[in-house]
Amino acid sequence: MTGNLSATFNEANYVQLLNQVKSRIRQARVRAGLAANKELIALYWAVGKLIVKRQRSKGWGSAVIERPSRDIRKEFPDIQGFSPRNICRSLRQILMVNICPRGTILIVATGCRHDSLRMSACVCGEK
Repeated sequence: MTGNLSATFNEANYVQLLNQVKSRIRQARVRAGLAANKELIALYWAVGKLIVKRQRSKGWGSAVIERPSRDIRKEFPDIQGFSPRNICRSLRQILMVNICPRGTILIVATGCRHDSLRMSACVCGEK
C-alpha cells in the first residue's frame, strides 16, 4: 500500500494541492472580512438611527453620545468603533445626507462637537 501511495503522490501534485488550498483560504478570508464590514456598517447605522430618533423625540443633546459610548465600551471592552467620535460620525452619516430638490447634498448640523460640517443650506441655494 505504501508503494502505491508514493507512485500517485509526488511533489508536483502536492504543490498544486497546497496552492489550491492556500488560494481558497485567501478567498474565504476576503469574503469573511467583507461580510464582517457589512455587518459592522449596518450596526453603526442602526445605532446612529436609534440615537437620532431619541434626540429628535426626546430633545436629547450631545450627552446622548458620550454616555452610551462609555457604557458600551465598559460592557464590551474589546469592541472598537463606539468612541464618541465614531458615534458622532454615524450620526453625521444619517443626518447630513439629505437630498435637495435638484439632487444636491444638504448638510445638516448634527450637534456633535467633533463635527466640522455645520452648514444647513443646500449647495444649490434652495432651502
